[in-house]
Amino acid sequence: MRGKDGYNSVIRVLESLHGKLLISVMFTLSPYNSFADLYLVAGIGKSYSADLRSGIYNNIAFF
Repeated sequence: MRGKDGYNSVIRVLESLHGKLLISVMFTLSPYNSFADLYLVAGIGKSYSADLRSGIYNNIAFF
């Protein structure tokens, strides 16, 4: 999450759930990150046998 240093927390969750649950990791491509970030997230997901979900940032009105 942009603006949060949560990497170690995410890794801890992946390590604790790996092999116990099916895990998905989500990546949102936005002006605040790059394809290099996407490759990093994909690699992390692969190492924990997690599938990769992706989205594209969009300014939409929330109801």
